[in-house]
Amino acid sequence: MALAVPLSSLIAFLFLPGLDYTLNVIVLFSFLLALGIIVDDAIVVIENTHRIYNKYDFNVVQAAKYAAGEVFIPVLAGTLTTIAPFFPLLFWPGIAGEFMGKLPVTLIITLGASLFVAFIMNPVFAVSFMKKGDHAELPPMRSLYRNLIIFGVIAVFAFLAGGYGFGNFMLFMIVMAVLYHFVLTRAIKSFQEKAWPKIINGYRKVLVVFVKGYRPIAIVAVTFIATIITIAAYFEL
Repeated sequence: MALAVPLSSLIAFLFLPGLDYTLNVIVLFSFLLALGIIVDDAIVVIENTHRIYNKYDFNVVQAAKYAAGEVFIPVLAGTLTTIAPFFPLLFWPGIAGEFMGKLPVTLIITLGASLFVAFIMNPVFAVSFMKKGDHAELPPMRSLYRNLIIFGVIAVFAFLAGGYGFGNFMLFMIVMAVLYHFVLTRAIKSFQEKAWPKIINGYRKVLVVFVKGYRPIAIVAVTFIATIITIAAYFEL
């Protein structure tokens, strides 16, 4: 999932020179807007692959195929829904349109690239690297020692070279590695096994209450009436 953002951006970079776009403020702002969106497709596909692979008796190839096919329509619809509001901006007239028109084009290309990454590249990564088991298990101490040595050596060379900012960042990485090994891993496992099931059960109970009988219709009606009242109050009708 961590590769979704750079890969989608790199694919978008392949198209931008053909459109005679440069990395100006508008294009960079478009990438900034897309940053939190393009990772969603990858999360859905990878998480569904992980769920199927660990829950059912599938090998990783079968799990990746089934997971991608299962969520293709919802993910595609969600991405198209996100793109739709920016599509009319392609026809923005005048000088403002020439200036701001790069925003919807860059967003549409980047979000389209995120679909390609989610359904073509992420299943390949899943087949190559995904393993069964509980990923919240405590990693071996040798991995901690290795990371501490690597970060420590880099920090020493950074301080000797005068790169105090990078050296401090390496010290921060050392602290985070220790916290991850002794604190965060146990906290994540406790949340997944104790807190999260309680949240899911509470959510299920709330849904059961609201979907009985005619309650869904009543909720929709009340929401619609409340919307009308809010609009009327705002415009003092």
